[in-house]
Amino acid sequence: MKFKIFGIELEISFLFTVMLCVIILTDKSGTLHWFFLSSFIHEISHLITMSALKAKPAAIRLIAGGINIVDSNVKSNLSDILILISGPLSNLMCFLIFNGEFSEMSLMLFIFNMLPIQSLDGGRILFIILISIMSYGKAEILLNFFTIVLSITLVLLFFYLLFEGEKNYSLLIFSLYIISSLFCKKVLKEK
Repeated sequence: MKFKIFGIELEISFLFTVMLCVIILTDKSGTLHWFFLSSFIHEISHLITMSALKAKPAAIRLIAGGINIVDSNVKSNLSDILILISGPLSNLMCFLIFNGEFSEMSLMLFIFNMLPIQSLDGGRILFIILISIMSYGKAEILLNFFTIVLSITLVLLFFYLLFEGEKNYSLLIFSLYIISSLFCKKVLKEK
């Protein structure tokens, strides 16, 4: 579903809606609302920084892997890095200021988003830094290498925890998401 709000294209994918429904229906811990609040603060921080830097978003896409804000006119690598880092930094600030589950969720989102994985803020920041010191192709290969190594590490951690009697399916789901995002990126490039 696509529509415009204040001249910004908003797209909500069917898979995002399905994923959201599944998460809400299967959340037995009751901490889902803290996750959504932390995520909302994260994304709003990106938008506030974009506004401060006069970089209006072209589109906001709610996809199965999260929320993707497409910038239409970033002026420099520094501006892009400031926009990207603002979301995770807002989560870190919430962790430092608040207590309890909201604080813990904010810290987890900070750590998660700063991982050097190509589709996350940390990976996108690393890519900007890498392309400033090496060719685009080499930077892409290096970032894909980090992404694959992290994915394999998380899958191995999932099986280790499963062997030890702990079930953490989020590690497996996150790993599969990372691997599928690499595959989808490759398929989209070939089109």
